[in-house]
Amino acid sequence: MTDAFLSDFVNENITPEPAQVKPDKTLQTEKYNEHKRGAMRVAQTYKKTDLPWQTARALQQCGKKMIFAQNPDTQKWEVAGGMFCQKRLCPLCCWRRSVKTYHNIFDIITDPDFKKTEAEFIMLTLTVKNVPGHELSATLDRLMAAWQVLTDNKRQPFRRSFLGTFRALEITYNKQAKEYHPHFHVLAAVKPDYFSKDNPDYMSHEKLIETWQEALNRAVRIAPAEAVIRQLDKDTHGAKLDLGPTLQKLEKSIREKYPPIEYRPDVRIEKIKKGTSKGIAEVAKYTVKPGTYANSPEVVEVLDPALRRRRLIAYGGIFQQIYKKLNLEDEADSDFTKQKAIDVMKNPLIQKIVMTWDFSLGAYKITPYKAQEGA
Repeated sequence: MTDAFLSDFVNENITPEPAQVKPDKTLQTEKYNEHKRGAMRVAQTYKKTDLPWQTARALQQCGKKMIFAQNPDTQKWEVAGGMFCQKRLCPLCCWRRSVKTYHNIFDIITDPDFKKTEAEFIMLTLTVKNVPGHELSATLDRLMAAWQVLTDNKRQPFRRSFLGTFRALEITYNKQAKEYHPHFHVLAAVKPDYFSKDNPDYMSHEKLIETWQEALNRAVRIAPAEAVIRQLDKDTHGAKLDLGPTLQKLEKSIREKYPPIEYRPDVRIEKIKKGTSKGIAEVAKYTVKPGTYANSPEVVEVLDPALRRRRLIAYGGIFQQIYKKLNLEDEADSDFTKQKAIDVMKNPLIQKIVMTWDFSLGAYKITPYKAQEGA
């Protein structure tokens, strides 16, 4: 965790004796072992690329030591402190992030204020054609900008039709064709009468295809500008610049880099049965499955820069309202909020243990937690 207080506890509060507390299955030791091993494999893959060596190092150190506490409310073992790399392609962080997202969405749709809407749910999948690796980054720029076109303006039909949306990016890889397939999974909340014939805000399958195609084509003036701003911001460490001349030069290359999408992009619609978690699980899954790149340096060299500094998920409408109300976190290092984690660490009545990665065994060891004197 970035907080110095929790980092000190993680680094120093370990004792060699066998654990006095027998953890139950909520500790998910085998899951942590599995995903930490995956992180170690990906670290070795990074070493075979021309990418900065620091990333491989971060993956190796990710989750090396973690403190777990029994949640006073649920009695489940949860992470109270740890050091996680938060790299986009880290299997351990990806898994933790997907679990966190799943629970966030579940908390949102089961909130009393959300339930009052009596919303029903549909799953949308918004796609474009597969692209080679050298086109992936530009295609992601276009996808993100197209989503902005769809959702920024309340008068847009797409935004007007839904009570709220949760959007997640996924990228699959075709090993034979060596092509990447980026697409959005969208969980949309709709009014109970959404599918009625007299609903003016209902969007048919055909209308959704047209709307998505139009957004992708309107995005060509947003995507290049955002890409350049992002790169300049990175190169100048946040310095404010007059981007006018730079953006004007981009006009000449827009048509070549972002040709009009004349084909009908694939849009899939699925109505989700009330009370099921299928749609939640779908949108909360990994951006890229680790098996896609774990042993493929050439794929890592494409995905790492393409995913850097991207907002992989987005809440809109009532999803965003309840998210803010509940003060949820997208990618927290701890399963607790930061302040509650600190309170848990200081509370001697709450049982805690430490899991430490044994590099020689390739598995976690469990030891009892012992607070620092005077802490």
